[in-house]
Amino acid sequence: YNQIPDTKFYFISTVPLNNVYKKSNEVTITLLWVCGISVAVAFLIAYLISNLIAKPVFNLQKLMQMAEKGDLNIQVELSGKSELAILSKSFMKMLEEFVELIKEISNDANILNEHAVKMESIANNARTISEQTAIAYNELAISTQKQADDALQCFENGRILEEKITNVINFTSTIK
Repeated sequence: YNQIPDTKFYFISTVPLNNVYKKSNEVTITLLWVCGISVAVAFLIAYLISNLIAKPVFNLQKLMQMAEKGDLNIQVELSGKSELAILSKSFMKMLEEFVELIKEISNDANILNEHAVKMESIANNARTISEQTAIAYNELAISTQKQADDALQCFENGRILEEKITNVINFTSTIK
């Protein structure tokens, strides 16, 4: 309300409340739409950024699990200078070193197996030689024992023959 100049009257006007709040309601609705769209765009951007970050991490995790299960023929396709790319390169280098180490161990195991086969062959040859030597010594011992028995028998036969000859000589000496 306003006072009319030089009078005691006041000018009072009424405006419907809808007219007063109409512009403010329009601004509020527009502001709510802008906020809603901003929030949706922010969520979309956050989702896209998180996928850009999380997807390579999940892929790397999946590859690490495959390597953990023994599949060392995997390839990581991350490049750049990010921490994830550096981690991926380090992981691939570690896998390459594992593969080389496994090859070296496999090669050493093959060489060791070859040596074991050779040692077994040498041991079998030594056993065969030992058995043949034992048989030869046994035959030598049997022959030596037989010769000793034969020599003893010859000695005994010689003693018996000497005794008989002595008896014959004694008998012939008494006959003369």
